[in-house]
This record gives sequence, structure tokens and C-alpha cells, in this order.
Amino acid sequence: MCQKFEHAAGVVFDKFDEVVAHIYAHLVPAYFRMLGQFRIENVIIEQIRRQYEHLFQLTQYSLSPLAALSGEKLADSEIGYFTILFGGEIANLTERIGEKRYQAIIVCPSGISSSLIMMSELATLFPMIDFIEAASLQELSKLPITDYDLIFSTVEIETKKLLYVIKPILTTVEKGELLRLVQEDLLIPTVVVPSVTEMLEAILPYVTLKDGITKDRIKKIATQKLIKQLKKKEGELPMLSDLLTVDKIQFNDQDPTPDWQSAIRLASEPLLDHQDISMQYVDAMIQKVKDYGPFIHLGFGIALPHARPEDGVHRLGMSLLKFENPVYLLEDKKHPIYVFICLAAVDNASHLRALSSLTKILTDKLSVQRLLSAKTTEEVVQLIQEKEE
Repeated sequence: MCQKFEHAAGVVFDKFDEVVAHIYAHLVPAYFRMLGQFRIENVIIEQIRRQYEHLFQLTQYSLSPLAALSGEKLADSEIGYFTILFGGEIANLTERIGEKRYQAIIVCPSGISSSLIMMSELATLFPMIDFIEAASLQELSKLPITDYDLIFSTVEIETKKLLYVIKPILTTVEKGELLRLVQEDLLIPTVVVPSVTEMLEAILPYVTLKDGITKDRIKKIATQKLIKQLKKKEGELPMLSDLLTVDKIQFNDQDPTPDWQSAIRLASEPLLDHQDISMQYVDAMIQKVKDYGPFIHLGFGIALPHARPEDGVHRLGMSLLKFENPVYLLEDKKHPIYVFICLAAVDNASHLRALSSLTKILTDKLSVQRLLSAKTTEEVVQLIQEKEE
């Protein structure tokens, strides 16, 4: 199940044995509940399905070995608990490998003292950002633009980089607003937005509630608004049809077919052409198969080659190459591949919406057959779009 989730979600767990142990701890009681036909109540299942729809679908697909073992369809309540577990493992993975460390420069014409104060304050607020020495406007003009990603300045500056104009000394409210802005722009995982409970505890001592209005009611309304916003953000993630566009889909009827390494190189060409990845990433995808075996085989003759974002991904992308005749992974007849779908992920989450659509195809025999028998790009695009409706 854990391997299936890795393959379907396009992630690689650093501490795989620990992930297996965590999942197994929940698997045992879940298995015996299914044997005894005993269902537990999951009071937040609807919230899980709404807020983490795509993660829920990937988890449901990954639990197919458990469903086959029990001989029954898994209850949504059980899938929901596993969704939380796998979601937590993805979050932990993000924390361990870290997102990109941004380089920031501080500009303060007021003087070196103000610059140092700003650097101290900002370094505390943003531990995931590396701050370059404070600079004057003249020094900034001499720095290569590739040396930094964003600028904190006390004055407006004409720049193509992200710019945050701030005061030399920030109030608590201004710090909070700056935190929100930077988190929204860079999605830095260590910048933590206070929970609804924490916000209410900070506010309620200073307000008087109207008759009939309770703390629980306010908490419920605020939580619903936050979930709505999260759902909106999730809806902004690219769909499979956004990534597997006409120019990213190829067909190959060459006879004899190329070997598996050449097949991955051919499949990744559209990503290279669009500069979504570097050649280093292509080599990394091939090396992963050499190191870990045919793990990219999702079944049904479909493979999902991928590597880590830091192996050479410039931006999120996918490409598809369909062969008329099978390509055997590692020259093993047990792993005939007709469709290679290369995934270039920039993190552990932004591609999940697209992959959840792919699992809809993989869990529908008719859709799999349509993909394997497709002769034109239009047929593939139509199938993808239908599964997203």
C-alpha cells in the first residue's frame, strides 16, 4: 500500500520503513474491523473529502490491496483515516527535505544600524530565508540579479524580483501582515498561521459577544471560512488536462521498440523542449529505476517515471509517450510498458490534483483500455477531460 501510494502520488518517502510502521499501526485494527464488519464513525470524513479531495482519491487507489484482501469495498470512514496518515507523511517529507531556501537582500538607505535591526527582525520571522548582508541602493545595482530572490526595502525599488517595502522597525501587526504576504507568495512551510482556536483565545478577552453568540459558533463559522479558502486554493492547482496538453503527448510505433532507458528519454523530450526540466532530471529518472527496480510501473502497462524536484525540475510538468509495442522495464518480460507518463514535480503537493485524475483512469478498466488503444492525441485528451468532469 505504501509503495502504491508513493508511485501514484509521485513522491519518495525518505524513511520508508517508518512510514510503513505508521500505516501498519492503523492497518491492523482497520483490518479486524473489516473482518468483523464493524464500522467506526469518522466525524470529519466529509471535511476530509472536501478539503483533501485529491489526496483522498490517491489514498483510495493505494488501498486497493487491502480491499482485495478483505474482499469488500472500503468504507469512506476508513479511507479518511488513511488519508490523514498519508497526508501527514507528505507533510513530514516536506519538512525533512525542505522547500527551496530563498535568498533575500535587505536595502535600507537610512543607514547601517537600521539595516542590522531589520536583518535581525526578519531572520527571526523567516528562518527558511537566507539573508544576504544589508546593502545600499548603489551596492544593490552592482549585485548580479541571480544572487537573490527577493528584496526587503524601506523604499520603493524598480526590480523584477519580489519586493516588500517595510519600515525599519515593525509593529506586531505589521509583522503579522508581512508574514501573511510572504507566506502567500513563497508558500514557506515554516511560516505558521495561527489556528482558529489560538486566534479566538487572543481576541475574546477584548470583545463582548452578542446574546445567543457562543465561542463554539464563532469557531465553527471561522473554520468553515478557512476550509472554503483552502478548497479555493486546492482548486487552483493544475489539472491533468492542464499538464498533459497536445504538445506534451507523443506516439511511437517504431519496430523494434527502443530499450526502456531510451523510452524514458524520448518520453521526457517535451519537458526538455519546454525547459520544465534539465537533462540531469532525465538521468535521475533512469537512475531511480536502476536503483529501486521497476517501481514506476503502475500496472496495466502504464509507467510513471519521476525523480526528486531537486534533481533538475524547473517547473511543474508532465509528458506522455504511447508505444504501439511494449517496452520492457529493466528488460523484464513481467513489466511490459505501453504508456510512459513522465512527472516533473516541484514539491510534494502541487501535482496531486493531476495525479488524482490519473488514478481515476487507472481504476476504470474501460478507461485503461481506451488509453492503451488510443491512436491519436485527441483521443487521449478527450479521455482525460472526461475523467475530470
